[in-house]
Amino acid sequence: MAKIDVRYILTTIASFILAFIVGGIVMIVSDAEVASKFSYFFGRPMDAISASWDKVSSAYSALAIGAVGSWPAITESTAQAAPLICAGLGVGLAFRAGLFNIGAQGQAIVGAILGAYVGFSFHGLPMVVHLTLGVVVGIVGGAVWGGIAGWLKAYTGAHEVIVTIMLNYIASGMLAWLLTTTVFQRPGRTDPISQVVDWSATMPRLEGTRLHLGFFLALLAAVAVWWLLDHTPLGFRIRAVGANPDASATAGMSVPRTTVWTMVIAGALAGLAGIQYA
Repeated sequence: MAKIDVRYILTTIASFILAFIVGGIVMIVSDAEVASKFSYFFGRPMDAISASWDKVSSAYSALAIGAVGSWPAITESTAQAAPLICAGLGVGLAFRAGLFNIGAQGQAIVGAILGAYVGFSFHGLPMVVHLTLGVVVGIVGGAVWGGIAGWLKAYTGAHEVIVTIMLNYIASGMLAWLLTTTVFQRPGRTDPISQVVDWSATMPRLEGTRLHLGFFLALLAAVAVWWLLDHTPLGFRIRAVGANPDASATAGMSVPRTTVWTMVIAGALAGLAGIQYA
């Protein structure tokens, strides 16, 4: 039985606590009325403390109620979280290989473009076929977009941060242009809005809620990434290259090939995120 590393759990908890602390500080500093009370903090410290507490506690209370305060709120949170989980997995996986995948946005856009095209171009297909085709095409699109950055990094030495940022702009520009073409633009409209995706290519939802299949795909993707990193030879190579690429090369691992495959998989995960926005 695999042992649970307590350090990872503590690191995760500490990250949440630190995020809440930093968020609270930002709220206090950005509120002129609350910040003004610190000008006489040493004379009447409770004024500043009380105002700060009221500001932060009310904000986080509203956050909790809006996110998990009711069943509709919970399902809305799952709908918003699903693409973020997928994109985050793409960024995190690349990071394990020592790569900074700043291009999840562009990879998601390409996935959304291709998924939407499949969704509004093919008609009369069964939902299982239509939705599966759209998801697969979107994942492949994101994988190709990520693979471009990986190949340039591996075989030309181009820095992945610069390349992925540039690819983000290219993807955004391509989307803006496509929405002005007759292929993508909705008939009868002059504004940049796409055609309507057939219902058979959309993520099925639990009736009356925002909970849809994409959230479960995101959870499945998280499990798949864990399995990849901890239980496959490729995952071992990804972790090894991320820890020490020179030692990995000396041990016989192909650092360029591992780099490319890492970015391909990272792009595929981001493409899955884009599908949920299509």
